Amino acid sequence: MNKLIIGSANFGLNYGQGPLKKKVDTKEIKKIISFCEKKNINFLDTAYSYKNERHLKFQKLNKWNIITKISIKNFKNRKNLDKKINSLINQSIKNFKVKNLYGVLFHDIKEIEKKSGRHFYSILEKLKKTKKVKKIGASVYNPKDIDKILKNYKFDIIQCPLSIFDRRFINSGYLKKMKKKGIEIHIRSIFLQGLLLMQNKLIPKKFNRWNKIWSKWESWNIKNKTTKLETCVNFINQISNVDKVVIGITKKDQLQDIIKYFKKSKKQNYSYQFSKDINLLDPRKWNTI
Repeated sequence: MNKLIIGSANFGLNYGQGPLKKKVDTKEIKKIISFCEKKNINFLDTAYSYKNERHLKFQKLNKWNIITKISIKNFKNRKNLDKKINSLINQSIKNFKVKNLYGVLFHDIKEIEKKSGRHFYSILEKLKKTKKVKKIGASVYNPKDIDKILKNYKFDIIQCPLSIFDRRFINSGYLKKMKKKGIEIHIRSIFLQGLLLMQNKLIPKKFNRWNKIWSKWESWNIKNKTTKLETCVNFINQISNVDKVVIGITKKDQLQDIIKYFKKSKKQNYSYQFSKDINLLDPRKWNTI
C-alpha cells in the first residue's frame, strides 16, 4: 500500500471532529506503526505545529519516509532564519533516525507571496541540494493558489484537499495541470476530518446547518448498499493523477478497514455532488460557524 501516507496530526493534538476528535496515545501509535510496516506502508505526514515529534522519536521510523510542514510563524524571531530552519531539519532527522526527510512543505500558503516566503523557499532549495531534504513543496487549500505557485516556484510536491464532497481540484482542472508539470500530488481530508464517516446523530451541532446534506449522504450510501468509509475510499480510487493519500486514524483497526477498501475497489457512479459550500469544505472556516 505504497499509496497511503499516515497523517499524524492526532499523534500530538486532539484532532478531528466529534467522537473522532482524539489524541492517539503512545501505545496505540506503536501498534499503528508496527501494522503499517507489515503492510508495506512507510510514509508519515507531520508538521512542526502538531507537536508530536516527542511522541514519534521513540518509534522505529528509520526506514520511513517523513514529510513535514513548516510555517514561518513557527519562528517568533526571524533573524538567522537559515540557521534556525537548518537546526529544525537536523533535529527532525535525528529524532526520526533517518538519513534525510522525504519532503518539507510550506504549511501556510499565504506566506509564499511575502518576501520572507521567497527567502524560505531559497532555504528549502539549499536543503534539497545538500540532500537533507529530497523534495520541497506546499500544502494548499484552494485551487486558486496553484497558479501563484506554478508561476513563481518549482515545487516537487503539492498537498491538497480532495474528497467525494470536495472536488474543487478535479473540477477546476488543476489536478491535471499539476500532473503535467511533473508535480507529485498528495491529497488529504478524504474523510473531511471524520465528518463523512460519522452517524448523523453524532455529527457536532455546529454542523446542523447542513443537516439536509448529511441526510442525503446517509441515504445515498444506504441506497447503494455501501458504507460511508467504502464510498470515500472508492471515490478516491477512481481518480487519476493522485500519487499519495494522507489518512488520519486513531486506531490500528481503522487502518485495516481502509486498506481493505483500497485493495478491493468497487466501481460506482459518483456524479452526484453533495455540496459545493466552501464553509463546509474548508476546515479553516469552521471556527466561524
